[in-house]
Amino acid sequence: MADPLLHFTRSGKFQKQKIVWLHGSGSSSWMWKPVTSLLPQYHCIAVDLPQHGRSKAIGSFTMPFAAEKVAELIDYLSPDKPVHLAGLSEGAQVVV
Repeated sequence: MADPLLHFTRSGKFQKQKIVWLHGSGSSSWMWKPVTSLLPQYHCIAVDLPQHGRSKAIGSFTMPFAAEKVAELIDYLSPDKPVHLAGLSEGAQVVV
């Protein structure tokens, strides 16, 4: 893996179903904290997309690059199990 993984924060029960949360433009993983705090029964993973938050130095933001980096992070955190994806605005575009 040549590039570093995107920065992320985790909450909830790590052995439970995973939900990956992708923020909107100009934001970062912090925006999901009020939501993920209400879901302790899941393993919530809030991601900082490229050029946002603590992933600011990871590449230039393009939809294909962001999608590739999110997929790489999912493969790293959940190599054998599916995850749920949730995105707002730019994050939803990355999901698509």
